[in-house]
Amino acid sequence: SNAQGGEAWVMREFDRPVILNKISIQAAGTDVTPENSLIRVEVKDKGGRWHSVFELSDAVINRDFSAHAPVIKVGPQIIEFPNVTVRAVRLFMKGH
Repeated sequence: SNAQGGEAWVMREFDRPVILNKISIQAAGTDVTPENSLIRVEVKDKGGRWHSVFELSDAVINRDFSAHAPVIKVGPQIIEFPNVTVRAVRLFMKGH
């Protein structure tokens, strides 16, 4: 969605459960203002439950854009965690 306060997500479902222990995000976030925005990575376990493994609020990941307000920009993110068996990974974004 490109509407203010909207949300969107992209998901990768696997044909069979896979073991995951790292996720890399090279760039993500709004192109207007990151105020009140959220970037979240979730994994779906074998039982179908979603678990958050990363959250970032009010910032963008490696995005350049012209905005009127100061922007918190962080570099590419590598999220590491203990091995977990998952059926899907979802990147969720909310904000402007």
